[in-house]
Amino acid sequence: MATELAGCKVIPIQPLKVGSNEDVGYSLDEKQTKIYPRSVVGQFARLRWMMVWVTQVVFYGLPWVQWNGRQAVLFDLAERRFYVLGLVLHPQDFIYLAVMLIIAALALFFFTTVAGRLWCGYA
Repeated sequence: MATELAGCKVIPIQPLKVGSNEDVGYSLDEKQTKIYPRSVVGQFARLRWMMVWVTQVVFYGLPWVQWNGRQAVLFDLAERRFYVLGLVLHPQDFIYLAVMLIIAALALFFFTTVAGRLWCGYA
């Protein structure tokens, strides 16, 4: 079916017949098998749920914790002061907060990379 044209092999394009599913490899009206997630139980599943609860309690409970007579985390927009535990930040201090968050993100990436290498390499 292929022809030669100036030293190049040319394969002609042929349209599919109506109702043909040659390109997808299966029939479109064929019943597909369903995939169901399996229930996971065990020590690590319990540890994961425990960590979910701990982080959620910290996230939602930290604003109600008192620290030096005020909330532990308080964004006072009217006074333009931001209290994070014992640290008082003014708007001009946001560069320090940005640097701290960038360092925290890079540390997270670094430690997860190292832990992943250790897990995959030695486990």
